Amino acid sequence: MENFDKYREEFIIPSYLTDRDRELSRQSVLSIFQELAYRGAEYIGLGDSVLKPLDLAWVLSRVRLVVHRAPYLEEKVRLETWSRGLDGPFFIRDWRILSADGDELVCGTGSFVILDVRSRAMKRFEQLADLFSPEPQCTDTALGGNAERIIVRGDDGVTAPEERTVRYTDTDFVGHLNNVNYLKWLLDCEFAVAPERKPSDITINFMKETRLDGMLRFTRFERPDGIYYMAATPDGPVMSAKIN
Repeated sequence: MENFDKYREEFIIPSYLTDRDRELSRQSVLSIFQELAYRGAEYIGLGDSVLKPLDLAWVLSRVRLVVHRAPYLEEKVRLETWSRGLDGPFFIRDWRILSADGDELVCGTGSFVILDVRSRAMKRFEQLADLFSPEPQCTDTALGGNAERIIVRGDDGVTAPEERTVRYTDTDFVGHLNNVNYLKWLLDCEFAVAPERKPSDITINFMKETRLDGMLRFTRFERPDGIYYMAATPDGPVMSAKIN
Protein backbone atom coordinates (compact mmCIF):
# COMPACT_ATOMS: atom_id res chain seq x y z
CA MET A 1 0.00 0.00 0.00
CA GLU A 2 1.23 3.49 -0.79
CA ASN A 3 2.25 5.38 2.36
CA PHE A 4 -0.64 7.58 3.54
CA ASP A 5 -1.18 9.64 6.65
CA LYS A 6 -4.33 9.02 8.67
CA TYR A 7 -7.50 10.48 7.21
CA ARG A 8 -8.62 13.44 9.38
CA GLU A 9 -11.59 15.78 9.59
CA GLU A 10 -12.82 18.50 11.90
CA PHE A 11 -16.43 18.20 13.00
CA ILE A 12 -18.97 20.06 15.12
CA ILE A 13 -21.48 17.85 16.96
CA PRO A 14 -24.97 18.67 15.56
CA SER A 15 -28.20 18.44 17.52
CA TYR A 16 -29.61 15.57 15.44
CA LEU A 17 -26.77 13.30 16.58
CA THR A 18 -27.22 13.96 20.30
CA ASP A 19 -29.30 12.27 23.00
CA ARG A 20 -31.50 13.69 25.76
CA ASP A 21 -28.37 14.65 27.73
CA ARG A 22 -27.12 16.80 24.83
CA GLU A 23 -24.26 14.35 24.22
CA LEU A 24 -23.28 12.46 21.09
CA SER A 25 -25.45 9.34 21.22
CA ARG A 26 -23.91 5.88 21.10
CA GLN A 27 -25.61 5.03 17.81
CA SER A 28 -24.33 8.31 16.35
CA VAL A 29 -20.79 7.27 17.27
CA LEU A 30 -21.23 4.20 15.06
CA SER A 31 -22.81 6.32 12.32
CA ILE A 32 -19.84 8.71 12.34
CA PHE A 33 -17.37 5.85 12.37
CA GLN A 34 -19.03 4.20 9.36
CA GLU A 35 -19.02 7.45 7.38
CA LEU A 36 -15.38 8.01 8.28
CA ALA A 37 -14.61 4.49 7.07
CA TYR A 38 -16.07 5.21 3.63
CA ARG A 39 -14.18 8.48 3.30
CA GLY A 40 -11.02 6.94 4.71
CA ALA A 41 -11.21 4.13 2.16
CA GLU A 42 -11.69 6.66 -0.63
CA TYR A 43 -8.65 8.55 0.63
CA ILE A 44 -6.40 5.54 0.02
CA GLY A 45 -8.00 4.62 -3.31
CA LEU A 46 -10.21 1.78 -2.05
CA GLY A 47 -13.53 3.59 -1.78
CA ASP A 48 -16.97 3.33 -3.31
CA SER A 49 -15.85 5.00 -6.53
CA VAL A 50 -13.63 1.96 -7.14
CA LEU A 51 -15.94 -0.74 -5.75
CA LYS A 52 -19.34 0.31 -7.10
CA PRO A 53 -18.46 -0.25 -10.80
CA LEU A 54 -17.43 -3.78 -9.81
CA ASP A 55 -20.67 -4.42 -7.87
CA LEU A 56 -18.69 -4.60 -4.63
CA ALA A 57 -19.17 -2.84 -1.30
CA TRP A 58 -17.50 -2.60 2.08
CA VAL A 59 -19.51 -4.30 4.84
CA LEU A 60 -18.82 -4.02 8.57
CA SER A 61 -18.63 -7.46 10.23
CA ARG A 62 -17.40 -6.66 13.75
CA VAL A 63 -16.98 -3.42 15.67
CA ARG A 64 -15.95 -2.26 19.12
CA LEU A 65 -16.59 1.27 20.44
CA VAL A 66 -15.18 2.69 23.68
CA VAL A 67 -16.49 6.00 25.00
CA HIS A 68 -14.25 7.80 27.50
CA ARG A 69 -16.31 10.99 27.33
CA ALA A 70 -19.15 11.62 24.90
CA PRO A 71 -18.72 14.89 23.00
CA TYR A 72 -21.43 17.42 23.77
CA LEU A 73 -23.74 19.43 21.54
CA GLU A 74 -21.83 21.89 19.30
CA GLU A 75 -18.47 20.70 20.61
CA LYS A 76 -15.70 21.03 18.05
CA VAL A 77 -13.89 17.70 17.65
CA ARG A 78 -11.28 16.08 15.44
CA LEU A 79 -11.97 12.78 13.69
CA GLU A 80 -9.32 10.38 12.42
CA THR A 81 -9.30 6.95 10.83
CA TRP A 82 -6.78 4.63 9.25
CA SER A 83 -6.51 1.15 7.75
CA ARG A 84 -4.56 -1.44 9.74
CA GLY A 85 -4.43 -3.76 6.76
CA LEU A 86 -5.50 -7.37 6.43
CA ASP A 87 -5.89 -9.72 9.39
CA GLY A 88 -7.22 -13.15 8.41
CA PRO A 89 -10.43 -12.63 6.42
CA PHE A 90 -10.89 -9.05 7.67
CA PHE A 91 -9.71 -5.63 6.61
CA ILE A 92 -9.16 -3.75 9.89
CA ARG A 93 -9.91 -0.05 10.32
CA ASP A 94 -9.54 2.03 13.49
CA TRP A 95 -11.04 5.37 14.48
CA ARG A 96 -10.73 8.10 17.08
CA ILE A 97 -12.73 11.15 18.09
CA LEU A 98 -10.48 13.72 19.76
CA SER A 99 -11.27 16.95 21.58
CA ALA A 100 -10.05 20.25 20.16
CA ASP A 101 -7.11 19.91 22.61
CA GLY A 102 -6.28 16.42 21.36
CA ASP A 103 -7.72 14.39 24.25
CA GLU A 104 -9.12 11.01 23.25
CA LEU A 105 -12.92 11.04 23.69
CA VAL A 106 -14.05 7.97 21.75
CA CYS A 107 -12.12 5.24 19.97
CA GLY A 108 -13.02 2.16 18.02
CA THR A 109 -12.01 -0.61 15.69
CA GLY A 110 -13.90 -2.34 12.89
CA SER A 111 -13.41 -5.55 10.92
CA PHE A 112 -14.65 -5.21 7.33
CA VAL A 113 -15.27 -7.60 4.47
CA ILE A 114 -16.09 -7.03 0.81
CA LEU A 115 -19.59 -7.99 -0.36
CA ASP A 116 -20.56 -8.86 -3.92
CA VAL A 117 -23.85 -6.96 -4.03
CA ARG A 118 -25.25 -9.16 -6.82
CA SER A 119 -24.53 -12.61 -5.38
CA ARG A 120 -24.58 -11.37 -1.72
CA ALA A 121 -21.40 -13.46 -1.21
CA MET A 122 -18.29 -12.30 0.61
CA LYS A 123 -15.11 -11.94 -1.41
CA ARG A 124 -11.82 -13.35 -0.15
CA PHE A 125 -8.65 -11.28 -0.36
CA GLU A 126 -7.18 -13.69 -2.91
CA GLN A 127 -10.01 -12.73 -5.27
CA LEU A 128 -9.21 -9.03 -4.84
CA ALA A 129 -5.41 -9.04 -4.74
CA ASP A 130 -5.18 -6.83 -7.83
CA LEU A 131 -7.20 -4.12 -6.04
CA PHE A 132 -6.06 -4.36 -2.42
CA SER A 133 -2.83 -4.48 -0.54
CA PRO A 134 -2.73 -6.37 2.77
CA GLU A 135 -0.35 -3.77 4.21
CA PRO A 136 -1.50 -1.29 6.87
CA GLN A 137 -1.91 2.41 6.17
CA CYS A 138 -0.71 3.01 9.73
CA THR A 139 0.41 0.64 12.49
CA ASP A 140 -1.19 2.66 15.31
CA THR A 141 -3.97 0.81 17.16
CA ALA A 142 -6.92 2.58 18.79
CA LEU A 143 -7.75 -0.26 21.19
CA GLY A 144 -4.69 -2.48 21.09
CA GLY A 145 -6.43 -5.17 19.04
CA ASN A 146 -9.45 -6.12 16.97
CA ALA A 147 -13.12 -6.44 17.87
CA GLU A 148 -13.62 -9.86 19.43
CA ARG A 149 -15.97 -12.61 18.34
CA ILE A 150 -19.09 -12.54 20.52
CA ILE A 151 -20.67 -15.91 21.31
CA VAL A 152 -23.92 -15.95 23.28
CA ARG A 153 -24.83 -19.26 24.94
CA GLY A 154 -27.63 -20.30 27.24
CA ASP A 155 -31.41 -20.33 27.37
CA ASP A 156 -31.82 -17.88 30.25
CA GLY A 157 -32.15 -14.76 28.12
CA VAL A 158 -35.08 -12.36 28.34
CA THR A 159 -36.61 -11.56 24.95
CA ALA A 160 -37.92 -8.05 24.39
CA PRO A 161 -41.69 -8.08 23.78
CA GLU A 162 -41.47 -5.76 20.80
CA GLU A 163 -40.67 -7.23 17.39
CA ARG A 164 -38.81 -4.99 14.98
CA THR A 165 -39.63 -5.02 11.27
CA VAL A 166 -37.13 -3.62 8.77
CA ARG A 167 -38.73 -0.76 6.85
CA TYR A 168 -37.55 1.16 3.81
CA THR A 169 -35.98 3.97 5.88
CA ASP A 170 -33.98 1.42 7.91
CA THR A 171 -32.04 0.16 4.89
CA ASP A 172 -28.87 1.51 3.29
CA PHE A 173 -27.34 1.60 -0.19
CA VAL A 174 -26.20 -2.03 0.11
CA GLY A 175 -29.88 -3.01 0.39
CA HIS A 176 -29.96 -4.32 3.95
CA LEU A 177 -30.64 -3.06 7.47
CA ASN A 178 -28.07 -0.40 8.26
CA ASN A 179 -25.75 -1.47 11.07
CA VAL A 180 -26.53 1.63 13.10
CA ASN A 181 -30.13 0.45 13.51
CA TYR A 182 -29.06 -2.76 15.24
CA LEU A 183 -27.31 -0.67 17.87
CA LYS A 184 -30.17 1.81 18.07
CA TRP A 185 -32.73 -0.96 18.67
CA LEU A 186 -30.42 -2.72 21.13
CA LEU A 187 -30.11 0.52 23.12
CA ASP A 188 -33.90 0.88 23.14
CA CYS A 189 -34.12 -2.60 24.67
CA GLU A 190 -31.47 -1.75 27.26
CA PHE A 191 -33.19 1.54 28.13
CA ALA A 192 -36.38 -0.36 28.94
CA VAL A 193 -34.43 -2.38 31.53
CA ALA A 194 -31.93 0.21 32.82
CA PRO A 195 -32.97 3.73 31.74
CA GLU A 196 -30.04 5.46 33.45
CA ARG A 197 -27.42 3.14 31.97
CA LYS A 198 -25.21 4.35 29.10
CA PRO A 199 -22.82 1.67 27.87
CA SER A 200 -19.25 2.88 27.51
CA ASP A 201 -17.83 -0.26 25.86
CA ILE A 202 -19.82 -1.87 23.02
CA THR A 203 -18.83 -4.78 20.79
CA ILE A 204 -21.12 -5.99 18.00
CA ASN A 205 -20.85 -8.88 15.55
CA PHE A 206 -22.97 -8.66 12.41
CA MET A 207 -23.38 -12.29 11.33
CA LYS A 208 -25.97 -12.15 8.56
CA GLU A 209 -27.71 -9.35 6.72
CA THR A 210 -31.36 -8.51 7.34
CA ARG A 211 -33.28 -7.31 4.30
CA LEU A 212 -36.42 -5.23 3.82
CA ASP A 213 -39.46 -6.58 5.74
CA GLY A 214 -37.26 -8.84 7.86
CA MET A 215 -38.46 -9.28 11.45
CA LEU A 216 -36.10 -9.14 14.44
CA ARG A 217 -36.36 -9.98 18.10
CA PHE A 218 -33.72 -9.00 20.67
CA THR A 219 -32.83 -11.23 23.64
CA ARG A 220 -30.85 -9.97 26.62
CA PHE A 221 -28.47 -12.08 28.73
CA GLU A 222 -26.85 -10.98 31.99
CA ARG A 223 -23.36 -12.39 32.53
CA PRO A 224 -20.60 -11.65 35.09
CA ASP A 225 -18.49 -9.92 32.44
CA GLY A 226 -21.26 -7.81 30.89
CA ILE A 227 -24.64 -7.68 29.22
CA TYR A 228 -25.04 -9.72 26.04
CA TYR A 229 -27.62 -9.37 23.30
CA MET A 230 -28.69 -11.60 20.46
CA ALA A 231 -30.84 -10.40 17.57
CA ALA A 232 -32.56 -13.08 15.52
CA THR A 233 -34.95 -13.41 12.61
CA PRO A 234 -37.25 -16.47 12.28
CA ASP A 235 -34.34 -18.05 10.34
CA GLY A 236 -31.83 -17.66 13.15
CA PRO A 237 -29.35 -15.24 14.78
CA VAL A 238 -28.09 -12.26 12.77
CA MET A 239 -26.32 -10.15 15.41
CA SER A 240 -24.61 -10.64 18.76
CA ALA A 241 -23.32 -7.95 21.10
CA LYS A 242 -21.68 -7.31 24.43
CA ILE A 243 -22.04 -4.04 26.37
CA ASN A 244 -20.49 -2.68 29.54
